[in-house]
Amino acid sequence: MELTYRKVGDYYLPDLALEDEEEEMPLGRYGMLRQTFLQEKHHGTYTSMLLTGRLMPHLYEIDRQCRERVDRMVEELKRQNGVDEAMKEHFRPNYEEVRAFTVQPVARLAMELRTRDSYKGMCDYINLIHTVQISVPEAQLSFAAPLTYNGTVQPGEVIFNDMFTIYPYENQLYVLKLKGSEIKDYLEYSYDTWIQTPGAHVLKMVNAADPRSGATRWSFGGRSYNFDSAAGLVYTVDVTRPAGSRIAIKSLADGSAFRPDGWYNVAMTSYRASGGGDLLIKGAGIAQEELDGRVIARYPEVRDLIYQYFKENGTVSAGMVGNPAVIGSWRFVPEKKAAPMFEADMNLIF
Repeated sequence: MELTYRKVGDYYLPDLALEDEEEEMPLGRYGMLRQTFLQEKHHGTYTSMLLTGRLMPHLYEIDRQCRERVDRMVEELKRQNGVDEAMKEHFRPNYEEVRAFTVQPVARLAMELRTRDSYKGMCDYINLIHTVQISVPEAQLSFAAPLTYNGTVQPGEVIFNDMFTIYPYENQLYVLKLKGSEIKDYLEYSYDTWIQTPGAHVLKMVNAADPRSGATRWSFGGRSYNFDSAAGLVYTVDVTRPAGSRIAIKSLADGSAFRPDGWYNVAMTSYRASGGGDLLIKGAGIAQEELDGRVIARYPEVRDLIYQYFKENGTVSAGMVGNPAVIGSWRFVPEKKAAPMFEADMNLIF
């Protein structure tokens, strides 16, 4: 294989393709169940596998095996029970009932939700996730990332199926207690997976062959589902600063002081709370074995909470999900330098 290079400033860097982004997607339901079982019933095994790098491959493999087994069981049950066209017709009313549920109106949306807008700053999509997460009684702050790479929900009627565009995974909502300095370090780590001090680009991106099509295209160098931002704070991200010194936290959303030595309750996904993406471990510097002790509340799946938010409010508007008194605000600075570079990079990727 021929290795090619690109010039960045005074240096030539190799064009290296990362593995397909789909290979490290958040765990499915069965992998998460296995993870919970090991944590709660076999904590020694869990810790050993984690420290030796065997945990995540094991969880992904269990998830894959379970899905394949379910598929085989379904096919076998169909064979044993003589499923044919007549039987399908017999159960068609049940099928149509389920289908009708998935397309039932849930609420109305006053604005378009575009997940890709999350990569260049605050937007209605990620504001919605933050608003739902920070609304649980224990939470003061929220960490969230876009879990749909490039999805859109149009304004107007929202149906149940749209919940899977807004939130495709089975993550539960956890609330963890974090120190102010840990929150700052967490955000530094998150944004360093996402942006770079501007040269040719401000987003961390690569121009490489798509493993699926073979065509050369621009894509993120990191996993976009790890691009966490925070709500409940007022802060800036200085793109001209080196990694580790970009985040400046001005205050909490209500204007009160943010203290590095203070303790705060932060809502996040169960995937993140268990160490997924390394933001808590390598970013905040919290030992894996300490994470479970930081959990102060657990809630149902985030998608269910979003569904309830829509049902309770009827119509969801940008003002409702973007209230700075609730979610605070953040932005990339200096804006005159950052904004056009983000637009140029986004045009290359999308």
